Amino acid sequence: MTVEIKNKAMTMQVKEQLIYKNERYEMSEEPLEQYLLNMKDEPAFHVHSSNCWRGYYGTWKLKGEKLYLIELIASTEEGKKVGVEDLFPEKKEVFADWFSGEIKVLQAELSGASENGYKSEEEQELFLDFQNGVLMDDIV
Repeated sequence: MTVEIKNKAMTMQVKEQLIYKNERYEMSEEPLEQYLLNMKDEPAFHVHSSNCWRGYYGTWKLKGEKLYLIELIASTEEGKKVGVEDLFPEKKEVFADWFSGEIKVLQAELSGASENGYKSEEEQELFLDFQNGVLMDDIV
């Protein structure tokens, strides 16, 4: 039996990670996409799972006011692993000077015990505004 998936949005997608103020967050944006769309020969990443239709995921870090791609996990159809150094030769991390836009991260904080005795989480969104990879503003 073959199942055809017509709506890719049905599956929750793996989120990119952002290290900000020594904390790791999930973010809903994909800053590498702006770079890939401007490449002459955009790489064809292999989709291994329906939870990552883009075929890659990255880890990003704010160093000072600058956004860096510090890890990329992807592979080709042939199974060759693809990392930061494959897209950016001789670099283990790269300043994302191509990225301008807003990154939304979800901050969860544990609060006091709830009625059932468990700690509850309070979620708060944080918006980071970038211009050419430089943090311009952070809004809670």
